[in-house]
Amino acid sequence: MQAEKLAERLKKIYWSANRTDTVVSIILFGIANAEQIKESGLAPLDLTRKAGIPDGYAAELRKGMRVSRYVELKKSVTE
Repeated sequence: MQAEKLAERLKKIYWSANRTDTVVSIILFGIANAEQIKESGLAPLDLTRKAGIPDGYAAELRKGMRVSRYVELKKSVTE
């Protein structure tokens, strides 16, 4: 998946999330899209900047990517 499309989807997730669920939404995005993020060649910080969301969410995105090796999502969280 192209970096621009990932950034667009991340931005959509960020802005559509309930304020109390923003962090969880970013982590779930990292889980669901870990392989695509790695394939894009973008570091989590670069992806958050490209999406126009605060830099602090790069850590949450990274957490999701790391935990993706150990979990399986029950339903799509990126649509």
